[in-house]
Amino acid sequence: MPLIIANSHGKIHHNMTLNKFYEVGMIEFQVDEWRNPVKDYLNLSIDNCYTLYYDECNNCRKFCIKEQSYNVPAEEDFVLAGVGYVSNQKPDYDFGRLWSDLRLQKNVKEIKFTKQFPKGNFLECMSSRRTEAFLEWLDGSGLSIHCSHVNNLFYSTVDIVDSIADMDDITTFGYDIYPLKNVVYKLFLSNRTYF
Repeated sequence: MPLIIANSHGKIHHNMTLNKFYEVGMIEFQVDEWRNPVKDYLNLSIDNCYTLYYDECNNCRKFCIKEQSYNVPAEEDFVLAGVGYVSNQKPDYDFGRLWSDLRLQKNVKEIKFTKQFPKGNFLECMSSRRTEAFLEWLDGSGLSIHCSHVNNLFYSTVDIVDSIADMDDITTFGYDIYPLKNVVYKLFLSNRTYF
């Protein structure tokens, strides 16, 4: 199942084939065991070639503990999100209509949430005319949304478990390594003044 990944400028980064099996160290697992329940539950077609356009925000590159704080806010998430479509079924989306619906000037090169959408809480943002216009355009565009986010503090904390556990430990724990990561994260959260 090939996957084409393009950035927001349309440059292709990867063209890879996802096989039924991946090897992780000495462990081999079947991807279908994880993806098929999701595929069936959401009634998704995930056996296609997709073109994805994406952007990122809050990529701190390194999460560091300083004397009294962190180098970035601990509550921020690293987000990778964008739009995509089945590669051989390019939708007929109209950016001109979007610019018109959002009442953007023609010299605006890209839509930035912080610049074109209202500030405030979630409900205030969702009730704005621009948000409604954007979502209506997106719904009729034939594009799909993709989004992935990782809490920087959580990822950095559970990475400790990954860095000290060898493949034999992971084999021994099996799926129980995830509850162990959760315990380490909760321990870290409850003792943040010491870390």
